[in-house]
Amino acid sequence: MYQLAVLTITKIINEAGYINLVVSDSIEKEKLTDHERRLFTKIVYGTVEKYLLLDYYLKPYISGKRVKPFFKNLLRMGVYMIFFMNIANHFVVNELVKIAKKKDFNSSKMVNAVLRSIIRDGLREIDTLDQLEYLSIKYSYPLELVKELARQYHKDIESILNADYEVNYNTFRINTLKVNPIEVEDYLKQENIEYLIDKTTLWVKTSLIDSALFKEGKIIPQDASSQKVGLVVNPKKNSRILDACSAPGGKACHMAAIMENQGEIVCLDVHEHKLALINHGANKAGVSILKPMLMDARKYEDNQLFDYVVIDAPCSGLGVMDHKVDLKYHMTLNSMNELVGIQKEILNNLSSLVKKEGYLTYSTCTINKNENEYQVNEFLKTHPEYEKVEEYQLLPNNLGDGFYICKLQRKA
Repeated sequence: MYQLAVLTITKIINEAGYINLVVSDSIEKEKLTDHERRLFTKIVYGTVEKYLLLDYYLKPYISGKRVKPFFKNLLRMGVYMIFFMNIANHFVVNELVKIAKKKDFNSSKMVNAVLRSIIRDGLREIDTLDQLEYLSIKYSYPLELVKELARQYHKDIESILNADYEVNYNTFRINTLKVNPIEVEDYLKQENIEYLIDKTTLWVKTSLIDSALFKEGKIIPQDASSQKVGLVVNPKKNSRILDACSAPGGKACHMAAIMENQGEIVCLDVHEHKLALINHGANKAGVSILKPMLMDARKYEDNQLFDYVVIDAPCSGLGVMDHKVDLKYHMTLNSMNELVGIQKEILNNLSSLVKKEGYLTYSTCTINKNENEYQVNEFLKTHPEYEKVEEYQLLPNNLGDGFYICKLQRKA
């Protein structure tokens, strides 16, 4: 299991694999017990999430040495297991040295020496670093990203970077096409499950994946901030909606529930395999008014106008890094600027498809202002036919992801 963990970490850190996909693939290929699966997932996610901090701790011991990626990841994993999981020192050293020996005997001696030295010396201090470098190392964020977020958020920067919330909830949307919140509460009380409910948003600490509520599509996994998009759109029954960048379709199904499954929602996505996700989610939720379509939202045309256009734009995802811990390593300022250009194209194209007095809602799951309020403000400079109705910047917390939502209305 530990060898599988280091191989998985190497795929993520050194081969740019996405953590959720690589971890799922690794678990699927190996027959792990429930305990092993939980331990494996914690080790992989924790090591990847903190790997810049782990490198800082390891630097004095490997500086100037050529350490192959496999063995460097073995060391990162070892430091994480010893100092952040409180697993017995001797057990970690023995297990990881055994793994190293299978690959290369000389490298196993290096792994043994480094781990024993860092156990003896303890972790080096980071308090001597300047403020932004300190934040970069402490929370394992690339320095250029920390500098950009500090420029935008100033005093809130540390709370934004610190995603280690005291309580992590599983969040669901109560599907009002199949059940009402009171019935859900009754079920949870009977099962002695602790919960929080706000209208149709449900938070629980335990998994409900095996429950009848989930299996029957009465509750749908969806973050609370993501649910707010549908609530802000608040479409009327029998409306015609364009949902750009729709997959996997959670927001479209939510809007369909608000509309009592009456009307039409055209769902665009550029990936054909993702249209199947939209259809699957709609079938499970009892939604029949979605019309998935393979289309780039920058090029979509229609001879009919829409009551509502919803753009959940492709973005840097800096609001969801609590559960996509590798995302911060994939994002650069250049890649974020490229996304700003794509968002602008989508906004400019689809804004012409809204009826007069209709609504255009723009949302992202990032906290980067260049993709959010700055993007919308630039749009309004060149589109005086629109005005802001509602605007929200939600920072990540233990009840929801970071999200930006802005509802615009086309003037009569």
